[in-house]
Amino acid sequence: MNKNKLVAILCAAFLFVGTMTACQAPWDQQEASSLPAAVSAVPTATPAPTEEPVASTKTQFFDFVMGKAQLVDEYGGKTPTQGGKFLKLEITVTNITSTVVPMYDTDFQLVTSNNTVILPQETFNDEMVPMEYELKEGESATYTYLYDVPAEETEFKVLYQEEYDDPATGESRVQGETYQVPVELS
Repeated sequence: MNKNKLVAILCAAFLFVGTMTACQAPWDQQEASSLPAAVSAVPTATPAPTEEPVASTKTQFFDFVMGKAQLVDEYGGKTPTQGGKFLKLEITVTNITSTVVPMYDTDFQLVTSNNTVILPQETFNDEMVPMEYELKEGESATYTYLYDVPAEETEFKVLYQEEYDDPATGESRVQGETYQVPVELS
């Protein structure tokens, strides 16, 4: 009988220790330091009390805020394809990492209500997003994105798909989170 009690107590102790070990944080400090620098985030700035709060979307690499969005018949002397309009959209991107983040004009794609994906128009003035640019730590950039959309379309979402090289595994073009943010027309 005493032998059974001893075995039961030892089993309970092992079960307790095993349970407590499983409840630890997902990684300890040493493992966290091995994560790519791109996942270390800094807090975002809050608008001044007189400004209306702006919804920001936080990704692994940057925050982005969609500004004014409007459908227009022409932009910069250019017109959309026949039967279309331009969706003119301002997007501000802020690097939240401690490294340089490369950005591309195709990072923010447009999705229509019937799930058609539309890429932005090529740059033809200084307001528009360049084909490629870099954001240094804490740096922000605001550019105009111009999409050629069907004239009858009024519901859109901006699509951003995280893609990166993982230095921990050596794997390239890793797919991260996908973000779809509704566009509010003004």
